[in-house]
Amino acid sequence: MDDNNTDLMAGAARDMQAEPTPAATIEVAALLAVLDVDGCDEAGVSIVRQRRSVSTPSATGPQARRADELQYELDQGPCLDAIWDAPVVDCPDITADPRWPVWGERVAAETGLHSLLAVRLFTHEDTVGALNLYSLSPDAFTARDREVAVALAAHVAVAVRGAQIDENLRRALSTRSVIAMSMGIVMERHDLSESQAFRALTQLASQEERRVVDIAEYIVRTRELPPGLQLDQDPS
Repeated sequence: MDDNNTDLMAGAARDMQAEPTPAATIEVAALLAVLDVDGCDEAGVSIVRQRRSVSTPSATGPQARRADELQYELDQGPCLDAIWDAPVVDCPDITADPRWPVWGERVAAETGLHSLLAVRLFTHEDTVGALNLYSLSPDAFTARDREVAVALAAHVAVAVRGAQIDENLRRALSTRSVIAMSMGIVMERHDLSESQAFRALTQLASQEERRVVDIAEYIVRTRELPPGLQLDQDPS
């Protein structure tokens, strides 16, 4: 990769790392694909959810979003192949590619897009999704475009996965904090030890068939037990 491309990727990495959430990181990633890859007119980012579900949380325009959505609806297309089968999938002419005949015909008719380059987003531990670059022209992506897209996808994958981990950590810390505060309230109101207070929360959650954190949030918000729930006076 030449110096210009290296500078481009360094700037892209800084832009994405500056974003505070996975959603914001993904939005920046899609925009950078259009800005940094010469042949790209629109871009979408496919993200793998639990149970192999795939969605596009961010796209730079309605055409890219619709082209991605058609892949999920029809269960065929280059971004799905990039996620599950090949790390880079080049589709120079959507209308003539025999690999996805139904998808290609629908995309051309509904969006006017004619070529695509899909690059897997992955780290050493996880497949995150795919970066999908679309063009209104056939055979739009050059060897340099492919090089830039592959490098950009590597930075996108690391940035998105890092943002996901940070968000999960923040969520876990928030949950832990809420449970700790609710335990303090229960300990004070019912003269219980820390272990007794935690067992009381699990007992209340079982009575209501709800998560412990839901009971904890109610107690912190109202400083009372949920209506109709009875606390065992000896939860030891």
